[in-house]
Amino acid sequence: MESDKLSEEEFEQALDDLIRMGLVETYEEDGETYYRATDPTLDLGSV
Repeated sequence: MESDKLSEEEFEQALDDLIRMGLVETYEEDGETYYRATDPTLDLGSV
């Protein structure tokens, strides 16, 4: 049975795609990078 989890590379590509589509934005706070959904109907879960 195949794993339902993305590899780290697949995750990074998917995140880049979401950012490029304008559905996710990044921001930095206290030296840490955070991700925020720009569409309130989008549930990112625990990214």
